[in-house]
Amino acid sequence: MNDLDDSTGLLLLDSNIWIKEVGLMSKRASTLRLYMKEHRKRLIVPEVVQVEATRRLAARLRAETAAARKAHERLVRMFGTLSEWQIPSDEEVAVHAERLAKGVDVPVDYIELQPDTALRGARRWIAQRPPAHHKRGFADCLIWEEIMNLLDSHDLCFVTQDSDFYDNSVDSNTLHWSLEEEAEARAHSLHVERDLDPILNEFRREFTIDTGVLLDFVNIRSAAITAAAELIGFQANGPPEMTYKVFATENAQEVEVRFKSVQPFADSKERGWSTDGLRIEARGIYGTDTRRLEEVYMDREGLAYVDDGGNRKAVPGSTVYGYGTAVYVGTKPIISDRRDILIK
Repeated sequence: MNDLDDSTGLLLLDSNIWIKEVGLMSKRASTLRLYMKEHRKRLIVPEVVQVEATRRLAARLRAETAAARKAHERLVRMFGTLSEWQIPSDEEVAVHAERLAKGVDVPVDYIELQPDTALRGARRWIAQRPPAHHKRGFADCLIWEEIMNLLDSHDLCFVTQDSDFYDNSVDSNTLHWSLEEEAEARAHSLHVERDLDPILNEFRREFTIDTGVLLDFVNIRSAAITAAAELIGFQANGPPEMTYKVFATENAQEVEVRFKSVQPFADSKERGWSTDGLRIEARGIYGTDTRRLEEVYMDREGLAYVDDGGNRKAVPGSTVYGYGTAVYVGTKPIISDRRDILIK
């Protein structure tokens, strides 16, 4: 951790959180990646957490692959023959579980267990000092000693569902009093949560994008249709009304934005023709550092009206793009398998 200065906040996830978030492959982990980038947080993985997470993730993956093999065997008996279906071997499961336990596509600082830390953890466990509990919790004692080491140089947020770290209340979010005293004696502060939700929900509330870039895009796309509408007697009757949703993606440098603009238009020739406005709907990638809309799929752009004969018509240039045939403005398609809602 020599590249970390004292202003860098650290985040330590217990093995139970690694399991819950499937080695940071869950959708919610997409928001976590963005949170860490925006708040200059680094993820710390002590060896004891990595080893325990690897063991439990491997067991979970082996159970899933075993169930898949049995299901495939039953289907083969029913159908006679089936196309080959690749299921990971136990060796592949072991390799992948270790990869998941070290973090995928996220900056991680790995802490190797040192002899002096292990010795302090062993003494804590033998003396049954929290978080040791009824001869259990040796790994927890090692984790706590790692936390004490880290608090000498950095602020730290520790996320764990293990009740042995907390007071006697089952739902408490307060450290055991003796652990609290130890933490307060260190140079830096410790914050503890039972789950990622409190951290990520607060981040979602504070996260913003520059909606001006969406409006700029809408104005550019609507210019030609506005000109065509004016030729047949329609004029804008107010500014565009914008609604949008933002999703975290696997890449902390990008969020996906889905937006819709409706600009009211009126019949300037007083023919009684009605319209539901110039509508533009699109999906795009917004750079969290560049603050620019870099890639866009168009879903709809155009203005429809109803004439005095009750016929519904579209202003020339209006288009509704079918699913899978969207007009693409950019250099590569939007691919985001683990989107997590940020703004809705």
